[in-house]
Amino acid sequence: MLEALSISLNKAAVFGFVTYILGAAVLFALFQFIYTRVTPHKEFELIRAGNVSAAVALGGAIVGFAIPASNVIAYSISILDFVVWAVIAAVVQLLAFLLTSLVLKGTSERIKRGELAAGIYVAAYMLQMSSLRFAPASTVAPFYNLEPIVTTAFAALLFGEILTPNQYAGGGIVLAALVVSSLLGKRENRA
Repeated sequence: MLEALSISLNKAAVFGFVTYILGAAVLFALFQFIYTRVTPHKEFELIRAGNVSAAVALGGAIVGFAIPASNVIAYSISILDFVVWAVIAAVVQLLAFLLTSLVLKGTSERIKRGELAAGIYVAAYMLQMSSLRFAPASTVAPFYNLEPIVTTAFAALLFGEILTPNQYAGGGIVLAALVVSSLLGKRENRA
């Protein structure tokens, strides 16, 4: 057993481990720094003031970056390879926030006001962007389309947010479209 331990704890292995950990820490800090500068709201000010929505959105972005970054560490062939792919993961997360801002109008303002639904939506979108690496888009897409419905339902059930008639109608339309799409897909598979 000591022999196996001495083989795995050789200088090269320890140096590689420390190098990747330090690289990950630097890239993580850099991603967080850039992300908090790109978003219009001041995450840390809002979090210090007790804004849960800002904490959830930032947490989703951080986890959304950490998931692919950890996989890149596991499969990279060099530090340069790791850095390049981690930067790509960071860019994807930054683009994901910009996309959520286009889909959910006034995202930043809603997060500033503490609307938890907006924070959960941003976090879920960030995690969804990371999940595309592990499953084909055809598998992830139906779940992705349910994301705003689930987010809104959780905000209403857990945090007492009051839904408008338009939100109910929109949720019904999305659910109906998913059912029709699923039924048509099954019919095509049989043919």
